[in-house]
Amino acid sequence: DDDAFGDDFDDFEEGGADQADGDEDDDFGDFDDGFQQAEEPSVPAPPPQPVQQPLAHLPNLNFADLQTSDDVLQAMSPYMSELFPELYDQETAPSDKSAALSTDPILTDRSASLWSQLVAPPPLQPPNWIRSRIRRLFLVSLGVPVDLDEILPASKQKKLVLPNIHLPEQKREDGKAKQDGSSSTGGRKGPAPPPEFNANEAAMLAKTTDTATEAYSDEELKAHVKRLEELIKDASTVLEYWMKRKESAVGDKEAFEGVIENLVGFVKSRR
Repeated sequence: DDDAFGDDFDDFEEGGADQADGDEDDDFGDFDDGFQQAEEPSVPAPPPQPVQQPLAHLPNLNFADLQTSDDVLQAMSPYMSELFPELYDQETAPSDKSAALSTDPILTDRSASLWSQLVAPPPLQPPNWIRSRIRRLFLVSLGVPVDLDEILPASKQKKLVLPNIHLPEQKREDGKAKQDGSSSTGGRKGPAPPPEFNANEAAMLAKTTDTATEAYSDEELKAHVKRLEELIKDASTVLEYWMKRKESAVGDKEAFEGVIENLVGFVKSRR
């Protein structure tokens, strides 16, 4: 009996030990399950889409029926437009420069107007120098009176002509006065012509070297000196003449400027 009890007790210990070891293993297994990574669910791959052919809707080209290059280009144009749409969009885009400028965000209204004025073609009509503003200002700066008949157009010239209110007696008196004036002006003379001066001879005599003068005789040397003195006298006369003409021109310029200034002041006062 004691042996049987001892065997049962041994079995109980072995069973308890085995059960304890199994519990420990189970607890350790649960700990591992807590840190185990979850597996990602597999997503099915999308089926491949069929490749679309851009020229599938167009018929096949038969070059045997095409005779000229124009026919070939015309037949290939729909294919080229499908293959290269960007090039055809650029060719068919509007070529209006104003539309391009208006759509450009960099340009403002003022810059666009300046650009349009800059690229505008010049006027084809040649400039009229006689009626130009530059010539009128140039003449005014020189003090030369400006002829209004040349500057104003024909439509305005008629307005400047006064109506004919002269009587026959006044016409006769005017005719006599014109004859007297023409006779008096015919007797008048303009500015005297400049004195004669042989510039070529003076230049040649001035180039005479010392060697040439040493070869002269006494008479030739005296004649050379005499001719030089005559040329110097003529040159001084010419210089005096042109100095007087210059002073006269300056005086006329000042007089004309004074007249123009008075006219401008009168017009401003009337306005």
